[in-house]
Amino acid sequence: MLKIFTRPVIKLLSSLGYDLIKKQNPFATNKAGNWLELLNIETILDVGANEGQFIQLINSVLPGKKIIAFEPIKACYDKLVANTKTLNVTAINCGLSDINGSSEINISQNFVSSSLLQIEDLTKDLYPDAKYINKQIVELKRLDDVVAGMQLSKNILLKICTHR
Repeated sequence: MLKIFTRPVIKLLSSLGYDLIKKQNPFATNKAGNWLELLNIETILDVGANEGQFIQLINSVLPGKKIIAFEPIKACYDKLVANTKTLNVTAINCGLSDINGSSEINISQNFVSSSLLQIEDLTKDLYPDAKYINKQIVELKRLDDVVAGMQLSKNILLKICTHR
């Protein structure tokens, strides 16, 4: 069924001098092979895990690795837990900081633009779904305190996607 739609699009693009190339997983391979596998990563820290999108992707490349995911927004954390329940994931409902404590986070309509800071007018103009619709008090923890006592390997991949 998909070929019925893609063939005319490919022909049109070709007549205009363009090629349609299927998007590849950027983590999986490059000319040197699976470069992530060569790093012997055993543990992945996902800071700002949202709903687990990166975890799903990285698990397809490095299956079964120990993943510790941090997500401060409760609604996103709940989806993160549901989306990764069959994986080797420890999800922690907190934000990481240089201090232990709490702070008020502004929750955006699209969740990914949520921040401890106020949103700029230009951002609201360019990205209407980035507007703040709620606030939540989130727990903040120091990474050293959270992982104290956890058995972590020396080969750790740290993914950070945060908003101040």
